Amino acid sequence: MNNLAEIVVHARPHPFSMEIVHAEFPAGLTVAEILGPAATACNVEIGGMTIPPEWWTHIRPKAGHAVMITRFPEGGNGKTILRIVAFAALAVGVILTAGSTAPIFASIGSFLHVSAAVAAGLAAAGLGLVGSLVINALIPPQTSSAITSASASTNLLSSITGTSNQVNRYGSIPCPVGYVLYYPPYAALPYTELSGDDQYLRCLFDLGYGDPDPSDMKIGDNDLANYTDVETEIGTSPSLFSQDITEATAGDALNTDGTTATRTTSVSADEGSIDLCFASGLFGLDKNGNAVTVTCKVRVEYSLTGTGIWTAIVPSSSGLTISTSAATANVDGTIHVVNGERKAIRVGVRWKFPSQDQYDVKVTRISTDWGSSDSSSEVGDLTWTVIRSIRYSVVSSTGTKKLAMRIKATDQLSGNIDQFNCIISQPVPVWHADTSTWITEFSDNPAYVFRWLLRDCPANPRRIDASRIDDDALIAWAVECDDKEFTYSNTFDQSTTLYAVLKDIAGAGRASFNISNGKYGVIRDELQSTPVQVFTPRNSWGFGGNRAFPDAVDALRVQFINEEASFQQDERIVYDDGFGDEDMVAADPTLALATNFEQMTIAGCTNANGAWRLGRYHLAVSRLRPNTYFWNADVENLVCSRGDLVQFANDVIGVGLAQGRITKTVETDPTDPTNPFLSAIVLDEQVTGVEGTAYAVRIRKQDGTTALVSATPGVWGEPTNLINLTTALEGILPGDLVLWGEAGKDSIPLVITKIEPAADFAAKITAVDAAYAVLDADSGTPPTWTSQITGQPWLDAPAPPDLLIIDSSQFLSPLDDSGNTTSVMNVTVIGPWSGTSGAWQQSRA
Repeated sequence: MNNLAEIVVHARPHPFSMEIVHAEFPAGLTVAEILGPAATACNVEIGGMTIPPEWWTHIRPKAGHAVMITRFPEGGNGKTILRIVAFAALAVGVILTAGSTAPIFASIGSFLHVSAAVAAGLAAAGLGLVGSLVINALIPPQTSSAITSASASTNLLSSITGTSNQVNRYGSIPCPVGYVLYYPPYAALPYTELSGDDQYLRCLFDLGYGDPDPSDMKIGDNDLANYTDVETEIGTSPSLFSQDITEATAGDALNTDGTTATRTTSVSADEGSIDLCFASGLFGLDKNGNAVTVTCKVRVEYSLTGTGIWTAIVPSSSGLTISTSAATANVDGTIHVVNGERKAIRVGVRWKFPSQDQYDVKVTRISTDWGSSDSSSEVGDLTWTVIRSIRYSVVSSTGTKKLAMRIKATDQLSGNIDQFNCIISQPVPVWHADTSTWITEFSDNPAYVFRWLLRDCPANPRRIDASRIDDDALIAWAVECDDKEFTYSNTFDQSTTLYAVLKDIAGAGRASFNISNGKYGVIRDELQSTPVQVFTPRNSWGFGGNRAFPDAVDALRVQFINEEASFQQDERIVYDDGFGDEDMVAADPTLALATNFEQMTIAGCTNANGAWRLGRYHLAVSRLRPNTYFWNADVENLVCSRGDLVQFANDVIGVGLAQGRITKTVETDPTDPTNPFLSAIVLDEQVTGVEGTAYAVRIRKQDGTTALVSATPGVWGEPTNLINLTTALEGILPGDLVLWGEAGKDSIPLVITKIEPAADFAAKITAVDAAYAVLDADSGTPPTWTSQITGQPWLDAPAPPDLLIIDSSQFLSPLDDSGNTTSVMNVTVIGPWSGTSGAWQQSRA
């Protein structure tokens, strides 16, 4: 407040309240500029001296001096009292010093007519563009929410299905929609198994609700087809992974004879399985360096936990299998591992327990027969690597679609898979206008995804019957989404509500969730020519409003997931009218260089053109619809719905000169009862007209329709109740509502954004300017755009080389230190991008 370059203002905006509003104005303004043109009935003091109204245009308060303004009643009727409440003069305040005063400034700031000098200070309000749209817009932008892996934050890839395969016990089951890059969570714990000398990994992934179709399966960035010995099976209960297996690492070294180790299975185990590994091999060397066959005897035993009664594994043990031919079970309760080659030996042992329970498992290295091996050349360190507990049960009872995989781990995988990913396509019902039928197929159209989640998605426990869905509205929305390239692809894997999800989807398709006449659908911002209702002070009360003053934004940094860049997060800069980057300014000097940017994230959007159109729309809404109006209405609000067009008049904002109701109609020919046309009307309110000015009346008939015609007062220059109509009208009756004003200024078109019911069928209505120019902001072809990731123009394929020449010559190869040469391949590529050739050398041993 103590800025010497500012004028400090203290004001009482209401004559019946002691509340004081504090504000600061730029130095150099006159008292009239501080008050604004609408303020007349107030007292202004500077330094304790009262400033007469005739001096207001001449007095410029000095910086640092306080100005005290006190509002006082003007007298007159209720309309004058409304002017007192508005007190538009104080709305030009730029710096608020008390949080409690903010609503006062906000509610009266909509209706200012201020000078450029005063308006320049309004930027200090500091409200962001996106934030103001969330509060006021008919179609607000998406807000941040933790409902999806692709939209929970600007990182867009942050939850369990984001970047790795994770175990999510008792967590949310994923539900993918559209086309998404998907890292599915594990539906069960993975486990390994031995087959001969090879190790295999078995995995079960949860593809989620619905009927998701996986394609482009990869581990990391490598296609699954590049791996050997891979099997996959897709279904709700794939047989490739049919048992509940818990695997734990043992890691016990059994390197010397007599060494033993004990581990415990999980509860309710039906089978046990262990892996033994001679990682360096099992062999010996004689004095001549020849390999010697070695036999190692190992005993495997199990005991019901807590009993201490051990049972050895013998050939007759139920379900006994040994994975390698190098090992056999013997009747003495030992397993003989025989080998004489220099290679690693893996032994897998699996058997059935006598009953489902928890068991202790003990492995003992009994003895090792080294044969004729030299004692210094004996290789045979043994490690018990893994213990598994196998339970006969259904692995997953969720009923969702699973993908089971069995893949050879030896030499191509290290550890468990945590980077398996695929492209998921979710089929949804799509409307085909040519056959007037819904056909289930893959689609990322927001309207069809919206409908599927309401009606068909298995993740929705309260699915809506088709009779309660506004299919007409959704089909029209789907057509618009196709035309404007709006998409929605996402994976819902967080606890949330269906409303939050539907609201998110609607925002990606430039729509807003809505329930009308008991049917679920959306509201779209679309051109309307016929208002559904007319509101004036004669059928409304409690009028007020506010105006958003967001920081000036020249462009939006729109973040989205780019399908053309392998579903990575990308960013497209969307410029407002009159702004551009350096290249655009150089090409068009009428543009200004954009310097103020704000970020907007569009969850589910995977199309750069759709992101551009959404950004352009929200920029236009912020610029063209800054005002919010609200008023109360009685039962006349019942014909209105959110998104409807209404006509509004109120003299507080200088719209319309008078409003009244018809008390009498004057027929063209009173003697002709068959002629229903009128030429004049009589109101219960007087009007005044200045000769030479064009006037018009808007009449709301009792059937709800409106008529707009040119009109003249019965007497020029004097108050009169008679209005002459220049065009005869049909169906005009006493009681009809009439709006009188200058032609084109009798009322303003507004779009309803909110209806809040009150007692006795009354409601509070909130609306914004129709300003249908916002609908044209994204028209035309989006400008050329280069992705931040691919470096290629949007949707342009990379240019192929014109010519490829390959030759190889040993004479061109350099010599190494030993004098040997290495084969070299010369590759020369002539690129169409420059017309010049580039060459490099690639050595091949």
